[in-house]
Amino acid sequence: MRKLIFLSVIIFISSSYSQTIKGYGIKAGGTLSIQENEMVPGKLFTSNDYVGFNVGAFAELFDVPVFSLVTEMNYIQKGFKGNLSNMYYRRILSWKEKIHYLNVSLLAKTRLESEIFSIYLLLGPRVDFKLSESDSPAEYPDFDFKNYITGLKIGLGAEINLSVTRMLTEFIYDYGFEDVDYKKNIKFNSFDFRIGVYL
Repeated sequence: MRKLIFLSVIIFISSSYSQTIKGYGIKAGGTLSIQENEMVPGKLFTSNDYVGFNVGAFAELFDVPVFSLVTEMNYIQKGFKGNLSNMYYRRILSWKEKIHYLNVSLLAKTRLESEIFSIYLLLGPRVDFKLSESDSPAEYPDFDFKNYITGLKIGLGAEINLSVTRMLTEFIYDYGFEDVDYKKNIKFNSFDFRIGVYL
């Protein structure tokens, strides 16, 4: 696990400095996690969406017309509020599950731009490396979350060129390719809303 995180950091840093850098900066915002799951025999599991936050850094490479490449590294919170009812014992258990991830993304960016304002599309793969997890209360179903999960990001953004810097805002849909748990059929899809600034 640590080797994978270390390798991702090295790739992020080396790619940022080995290519022509168009710009770099920071982004932060909120994340809405939506969980997909299947029913377990003898039990009924339901979940509510979870709102967390994300913050990270990015570097934009290749200063060519219309196209560029964006590398990102973010801390991101995902999770859900779960409810489990046992059909045999009529017991209901409610809890909150939060998973902390290091998110690494490589996104193609195509844009329509002017001197002051531009809009753009983002598309590319991502990998989430699990940093830790927490639950409340301590009594909850037995989960075994994977150390890393893969997915695809697609998003829409806008930039405004101010006199001293550039500001941006983005709306991202993050689709999960696989289950997040080794034993259970649980998948995360999420929406990110972010604002950022070029440094």
